[in-house]
Formats: sequence, C-alpha cells, structure tokens
Amino acid sequence: MNIGIDLDDVTVGFIDYFLSHFNKKTGKNKVKKDIFSYNLANSLSVNPEFLDELFDEIFGSDMHLDLKPMDKAVESIQELSKNHKITLITARPIKFKEKTEKWLKQNSLNNFELIFSTNPYIGIKAKKKADICIEKGISIMLEDNADYSLDCANLGINVVLFNRPWNQNIAHQKITCVNNWDEAIKIINLLSQNN
Repeated sequence: MNIGIDLDDVTVGFIDYFLSHFNKKTGKNKVKKDIFSYNLANSLSVNPEFLDELFDEIFGSDMHLDLKPMDKAVESIQELSKNHKITLITARPIKFKEKTEKWLKQNSLNNFELIFSTNPYIGIKAKKKADICIEKGISIMLEDNADYSLDCANLGINVVLFNRPWNQNIAHQKITCVNNWDEAIKIINLLSQNN
C-alpha cells in the first residue's frame, strides 16, 4: 500500500517551535490552541510578509534542525516502510528543499521520496496534495490540514487526520481523526486489512 505523510505537525513538531520564535519576535504569548486556522496570518493577526520572514529565519537557516520529530513519528514511519511505500508530501516552500532534506537525514527519514505541494495560504502554486496522491497511487494520507484532507477524501483517498486546533469539526467517511502516532498506526493497519 502507498502511504503519503505530511511533514509539519504530523512528522515534525513545527507549530510549538514556530510559536516560541513568533512570541520572542513579537512579545506576544500565543499557544497552539490559539491557532484556529491553518492560515497562520489569520490566526495570529499578522501580515503574511511578516510570517514569510519568520519562515525564512527558521527554514532558511540551520535553526530548523532544532525542530523535533513528533512523538513516535520516526519509528512509526520506519516500521510502516517495511510493508508500505512511503512518500513524504509537504506544503513548505520548495526554496527550503535542501534544509528540509537535511532535517530528514538528521532524523533518519531521508530514504523516502519528498514532494513539495501547493500552499494557497502563503501563495505557493504547485500540485495539490490530493492530485499528488492520485498520481502516486497513494491510498492513505496522513495530514493535519482540514482542506487538504477533504480534497483527498473527496477523491476517495483515506485520510488519517491528526487532531489539531486548526482542523476541528471536520467530518467525512474517508477521514479518521487521531491524536497521536499510536492511534494512526492502528487505523493504518485496519485500513490495510480492509484493502
């Protein structure tokens, strides 16, 4: 079975690190539950250009190497790769490809294909994650973005949606919400048996 896996806040603990950096820069005290939308500019009431600067500071330098994997992400992905083809799909800007690959190598996740998708929240135009999944024959997508999840689900792709403040109240028969990697593995195993 082919499985697609998102990076930020599925594989990589991004938002807490980002908010720490954001709070230092702005003097604010934002926490994860304040992020009600995947559109960070809206959630944080800042202009997109300021966010671009912060992304450049984090991903454009070795600062991003401080990002930690989500709990059990690395070992879960390694275990899944024994029986499934894994493709990492991220909506990060492609200009951070080299830095992203460096992080993946540092965390023993560099053996998988890495694809950069569109990100309408920051003006990146590329293929949608759902279209990439169709092209690659991906039947399960692990994601934290509600819109990307619905796009995939509407094309018949099963989605394992990691529960985050910015993806609440989403319902679709092809989407299963989980709180962590242990739950995700159980759902993937169940979907694999039914496939």
